[in-house]
Amino acid sequence: MTKYNGYKNYITYCVALHIKNDPTTRMAAVWANDYIEFCDIMRHDFGYTETPDKVAYNDTNLDVKELSELIEDTKVDDEA
Repeated sequence: MTKYNGYKNYITYCVALHIKNDPTTRMAAVWANDYIEFCDIMRHDFGYTETPDKVAYNDTNLDVKELSELIEDTKVDDEA
């Protein structure tokens, strides 16, 4: 399987990019315990269901495990 910038696919990369670089998205990631909770926070607290690039946060092709790991790493980075 071909990776996209180290991620499973383009859409996983796109969501990861926003988690790393967008202040609101990063804040939701810090608050969340995993990617599923992140999606709930983005929808209920911020009113977003997709990235500005139109990638849905609940797309079934996203690598949820990889994004959950990124969220855990984001929490550690913010504590430093």
